[in-house]
Amino acid sequence: MRHGCWLRAQRVTLHSDPHRPHRGPPLVIPTTVGDPAADAFTDTEAHAETLATFPVNTRIIKRRAPELFAWRYGLEPLGYRVGARHTGLSDGFAVFRCRPWGKAIECVLCDVVVPEDDQRLTDELIDKVQKAAPADYIIRLDQRRVTRGPFVRLPRVGPILTCRPLDAFPAPELGRWRPTVGDVELF
Repeated sequence: MRHGCWLRAQRVTLHSDPHRPHRGPPLVIPTTVGDPAADAFTDTEAHAETLATFPVNTRIIKRRAPELFAWRYGLEPLGYRVGARHTGLSDGFAVFRCRPWGKAIECVLCDVVVPEDDQRLTDELIDKVQKAAPADYIIRLDQRRVTRGPFVRLPRVGPILTCRPLDAFPAPELGRWRPTVGDVELF
């Protein structure tokens, strides 16, 4: 392996919910669902409590701090929204945004953070976003071949992650990562 070469790590697979009815061309992309991310992530204490229970050893980004979320999603023109499970972030939250994609409105589910990485709570939050977002369909990243709920795998669709190994360090195994759209999206 040559020093400085870029290597293709693996394609990250998108999953979509195709059961949403088509509503025609997007009329309004801005949404009042949830709170603007810039506002939601000001409560760093509650946010830190939730992140403290999230398993960090399987993520691309090892330390997910409140400041990271505020930096990553806080740019208002990009329209990131935060839907809390209940009234605050400590019960779990989802970060998403709605954008035009052709003649459809796409909801991009960027991050879902729940205490203890509980799958039931994750499903509850995804369902809440799905019902409230003004979108024709929702996309998210998921490395599993089969998922529960309305999402289906879209083979050979999604971003291709690349890496640049440094010196003697080999390329990391993507199978150990659990990237979210928020980890790989380039706005």
